[in-house]
Amino acid sequence: MKRGARINWAMIFVAPVVGVGILVGLWLAVAAGRENILLAQAMDQILGIVDVARDQATPSGASGAAATRNLMERLAKLSVMRVGPADKDGQRSMSNPWGESLKVFVTPERQTVRIETRIKPHTCRRLLQFYGNDPAALGVQDFAVRDGDLSVPALWLPFYGTTPPKPLDATAIARGCGQDVWVFLALTFGLRH
Repeated sequence: MKRGARINWAMIFVAPVVGVGILVGLWLAVAAGRENILLAQAMDQILGIVDVARDQATPSGASGAAATRNLMERLAKLSVMRVGPADKDGQRSMSNPWGESLKVFVTPERQTVRIETRIKPHTCRRLLQFYGNDPAALGVQDFAVRDGDLSVPALWLPFYGTTPPKPLDATAIARGCGQDVWVFLALTFGLRH
């Protein structure tokens, strides 16, 4: 047998393996890039809501439901983000970049806006790394999490709320976000910042 024939047989077996490896690598790079884009969109969405809420004058005697409705109407008018139609209670809906629900609540008495959304634990960790790095600079007052399973009632577990706000460490972030399939994350921002 010729020596060249063996090389050809080796190439027949090695080339597909290398080709599949390259395709998997490209797929992983595209998936990671897409996830980074969605994460950036989520950060912009949250900060956009907070900016509009801070610009909106909310007297401390106003009702929370009315203040929330006003904020949602303003977000819809400014086209800051896509806001869905009002439900039977008059609450307008929004979605985060992953298509999960995003709820906003304004509390005029405390002068805060709370944003709740359902996300994956790795996304929770990345969002908290951003918002928990310098919470005072962003006006973050509280972080809370709860189980993302919609079939069982769950309690919110606050794992923040120090005055003055201190940066979150990696252990607190990992413990807070957990390892479940889904987690709800609530971020509370002060309106007067």
